[in-house]
Amino acid sequence: MDNATSSASPRRSRSRLAMAAAFVVLIAVVGGALYLWGPFRFVDPHYLGMNLKAIAMVSPSEGWAVGETSRTPASVFLHYTHQHWTLDQDASSALDPSVTLTSVSMVSATEGWAVGGINVPDATSKGFRVGGIIVHYHEGHWRTDTVLRDQGTAPLQAVAFRSASDGWAAGFGGVVLHYDGTTWHQIALTALQTGSVEFAFTRIALTPAGAWFGGFDVLLHY
Repeated sequence: MDNATSSASPRRSRSRLAMAAAFVVLIAVVGGALYLWGPFRFVDPHYLGMNLKAIAMVSPSEGWAVGETSRTPASVFLHYTHQHWTLDQDASSALDPSVTLTSVSMVSATEGWAVGGINVPDATSKGFRVGGIIVHYHEGHWRTDTVLRDQGTAPLQAVAFRSASDGWAAGFGGVVLHYDGTTWHQIALTALQTGSVEFAFTRIALTPAGAWFGGFDVLLHY
């Protein structure tokens, strides 16, 4: 009797595992999304293949995610409302097809900023290189605000706003920009050899009285 019981148990266990696996696959294929036990969820298989770089939530019920994809246009905007993430194709179509996004910061539900890279003409090679781009969300639309075309500029990697009139952006080449509510101004950082790809800022943290910039082999307080 004991032997019969012990031999049946592995079969039942394997059967339960197979049923559980089939159940997960059924949810993924039929339900259109793969749900996991616990608080996490993969939202939609249509978004697979997109490399999301940053998320900024305005509130528990609204936010934006940005990134890139191998398709054209290359930029990705996902908008979270009504408990769902939606691909904003109009936002991507409004930008140059080469734009890729790396960071996003929302001031409010009606205003935000994103940064990344864009192909710009290269006078040296007579071809293209990747410059920096700043994109502004205002009145329900994402639009190009500023393109960094100067030789020595490179893709922007981070953006952070303290208020609608106080924002920062930074990236490769040691580039740091400040927004005063009207215009973006580049901050001179001669000690860090601005323009050299050796320095790349990838993170910004704001305090009430200053800003921290971190990246490859560099940490700066302004």
